Amino acid sequence: MTGQRNWWQRVVAASRVEDLLALTATLAALVLLAVTDSYRRFQLGLLDIFFILLPLLLLLFKIVITEFVAFSRSEEASADPESYLWDFLGKLVQLFRDWFPFFLLSAFYYSLFTNFILRVNPHTADAHLAAIDAWLLGDQAAILLQPWVRPWLTDLLNTIYVSYLLYFPGIAFYLYVTGRHHTFRRVMLGLLLLMGMGVVSYILVPAIGPGKFFYDRFTVPLWERPSDPMAMLIDRYRVVHDCFPSLHVGIPLLLCLYAWEARARGIATLATCYVLLMAAATIYLRYHYVIDVLAVPPYVVTAWRLADLLLAKWDSWQAWLIGPAPDPADRPGPAPSQTG
Repeated sequence: MTGQRNWWQRVVAASRVEDLLALTATLAALVLLAVTDSYRRFQLGLLDIFFILLPLLLLLFKIVITEFVAFSRSEEASADPESYLWDFLGKLVQLFRDWFPFFLLSAFYYSLFTNFILRVNPHTADAHLAAIDAWLLGDQAAILLQPWVRPWLTDLLNTIYVSYLLYFPGIAFYLYVTGRHHTFRRVMLGLLLLMGMGVVSYILVPAIGPGKFFYDRFTVPLWERPSDPMAMLIDRYRVVHDCFPSLHVGIPLLLCLYAWEARARGIATLATCYVLLMAAATIYLRYHYVIDVLAVPPYVVTAWRLADLLLAKWDSWQAWLIGPAPDPADRPGPAPSQTG
């Protein structure tokens, strides 16, 4: 069907909607990098790369071991190792293709470490976000919560806050190894859209959070000593200017919606509790304003619905872009012979 198509049509036919989003994000990043110097500040260490690749490395290890055992036991593979090698490489390509959105998610996340946001929009919006919270509550939530600060509660909520780093990769890994590939793609695409929307929002509404903006108003410290190892670890690796909306709440909420949609009541109930605890943690730990959390549901629902819309429409869009298949009768051939 595609043997007679040109290279552009073959590329489109082989593409996924995730590739279109990647191209859009890449072009937008190139435009922003052209007018800023944030790329000069970008540093990605070996530990960061290992974290980004961790789920993929686990899957790669599983494939290598499985294929090695199968090869050693297969007489057919021993007789034709070349075809077996190509089959193995095809599985690796498929693995990287399926997890490609995860690389984009990681790229979105790590781009926030370089002050990229403030290089695009240097005007923070903390005063406006704080004014909304004051209108809602009469004061800042983190300040109102000071009488309830307890060391054990701080440790508990910090553990929940940090668990976010493994929550999504762990669920994506579980879906993939259990063969739920359609759900895996939906989740990946939904999170890719949510993260992209979040980064755009951070550029438009950059904020440092109440912990730093109202630093001089806090009379009760969260930590018993300023040099607490957990506090130092979080301060070192926490992204700044990423308040509105809270993706720490948004990503678990999106996964929660998928769980309720699948009618997995037990998992969905646990996921809902996790979302509520994460929302409490972001406010108690002074990382987010209340409005950052209240703004999450519209972003999440938009990403959830848009992901399904894109997946449903992609085949028809591909067909429109490619156009009708060439008619074999139209192929140029040898001129008919003329006799007598």
